[in-house]
Amino acid sequence: MGVKMKKFLFILLSLIVVSQLSAQDFKFIQGISLSRYAIEPDVFVDALGDEYRYDINNVKGFIIGTGIELALASNISTEIDALFYQKGSIIVLPLPPAPYLEWNYTLTVFSFPVLLKIRPLDEPPVYILCGGEFSFVASHKSNDKYITDVTKDIDYGVVAGGGFEIKMKNNSLFFEIRYHLGLKNITKNWTLHDSVKTNSIAFIIAFKVG
Repeated sequence: MGVKMKKFLFILLSLIVVSQLSAQDFKFIQGISLSRYAIEPDVFVDALGDEYRYDINNVKGFIIGTGIELALASNISTEIDALFYQKGSIIVLPLPPAPYLEWNYTLTVFSFPVLLKIRPLDEPPVYILCGGEFSFVASHKSNDKYITDVTKDIDYGVVAGGGFEIKMKNNSLFFEIRYHLGLKNITKNWTLHDSVKTNSIAFIIAFKVG
């Protein structure tokens, strides 16, 4: 078992223990993501000085994990999650005489969002959320080849979104949309781009116990 996986499991177990000790709300989280990179420069200049713009496309990934929600006031709470999160991008370069060049990137991270949740009204049961995300990079592939040697170990960014809650007898079901904006250049010793940052939209379903 790798060091990063051990760190993730340690934090995950810590969240579970804290949630039980504090008798707060414990969540199971799953979802899907649509991710794409923000790259600089976003154009390629050949030896003749001709410019070709990269076509940057989304890739799908999955999200799974857990979290705890701690009440701060009647309509304000904070949530701490531990997630296994897939990101990435498909980058296409139309470069004559070849039809195009394509790189399919898959980035897997252990993500730890810390979020502030505000419920402006009692009804409808909607809320907005914002906060930050800190991630350990578990793996990074380009066209199924590992490129972890040119990828930094840490990523971070900001998160914003909203959702609504369906209350049941003792539990709750949540539907959320979150936007994750990466603030850190995740590459090192990179030859293709000066900067690569992550962007993703997450569609989440969470089940709360307690």
